[in-house]
Amino acid sequence: RRPAIRSMICWSDRVANTIRRADVDGSNIELLVSGLGQARGVALDVEHQILYWNDNGSKKIQRRAVDGGPIEDLVTNGLSFPAGLDLDVAGGKMYWADRDTRKIQRADLDGANVEDLVVGLDDPYYVRLDLVNDLLKEEGFDLEWEKKDNQYYIREINCPYLHVGQTHPEICVIDQTLISKVLDLPTEKVKCILDGDKQCTYVVPDTANLSPAEEIS
Repeated sequence: RRPAIRSMICWSDRVANTIRRADVDGSNIELLVSGLGQARGVALDVEHQILYWNDNGSKKIQRRAVDGGPIEDLVTNGLSFPAGLDLDVAGGKMYWADRDTRKIQRADLDGANVEDLVVGLDDPYYVRLDLVNDLLKEEGFDLEWEKKDNQYYIREINCPYLHVGQTHPEICVIDQTLISKVLDLPTEKVKCILDGDKQCTYVVPDTANLSPAEEIS
C-alpha cells in the first residue's frame, strides 16, 4: 500500500503533460494523470484524497481522486491561462490566477459560483507564494522570505534532516526539488548548513511576478 498523500510530493510536468507523485525522498515515482493538454498548478485536498489541477491546453480546472477514477471538469468557461491553484477545503473554495485575463478568481470546489476577486493585475501567475512555505513547514522546516533585486530568497532557519544530511548529503535535494516543482521555476541553492552556513538559502527568479498570500484579501 502506498503512503498517505500527506507524506508524498505531487507535481505537474507541462512538457510531458502528466501529474506524478513520489515519496518525500524522491523514490517510488508514480504516474497519477496523463494525457493532459498542458498541466500546470496542482493542489491537494488531503483529507478527501482528491487532486485538483489546471490544464492550460484545454483551458479547464479539473480534479480526480488520487487513487484513480474518472477526471471531473470543474471550470470550463472563461479561462485563458490558469496558473496557480490553491484550496480552502474548510471554506469550500478553490482559488486560481489567470495570467492572460489578469485576474485572481475563486469558485466552489465543484466549480460552481465562479467570481472575480482581483482584476487588472500585471501578469499574475501564482495565487500563493507561501504554498512552498506551508509544504516545507509540514516537513519541519522554519522559513523566511525576502524579495531583493527581482529575486526571492528562501531561507531555512532550521533543518529537520541535519543529522541525516551529515552522512547522506544527497537528502538536501528534497527541499530544492520541492521548491522548484511547486513554483515551476529554476531554484538555486546558494548557502547550506552542511557547508557551515547559518542557514540554507535558495534563490528563485521573480520572472513570474509571484504574489504572496498576504497581498490577497
